[in-house]
Amino acid sequence: MPTDELSEQAAASFANKLREARGKAKMTQERLAHLSSIDRSQIGHLEAGRKVPKLDTIIKLAGALNIEPCKLISDVRWVPPSETPGGVRAI
Repeated sequence: MPTDELSEQAAASFANKLREARGKAKMTQERLAHLSSIDRSQIGHLEAGRKVPKLDTIIKLAGALNIEPCKLISDVRWVPPSETPGGVRAI
């Protein structure tokens, strides 16, 4: 799988997890932005799957949501090239 495709799948998976976690926390994007020190428009892009978050962004969002960062990326997996043609995939 090409890197662009992996990035798209990772962004979509993260978007779903972020929306779900924010919903469970009963938090608006504005409140999450305030607590995480991340611009609200960036949160909108992340929830829409238009951007792939950096590690520090994942950590800040998880902290604001009072969850472990791994909860936001639990569906992303990488498979070594020797095991699959193309080498990477997101589950």
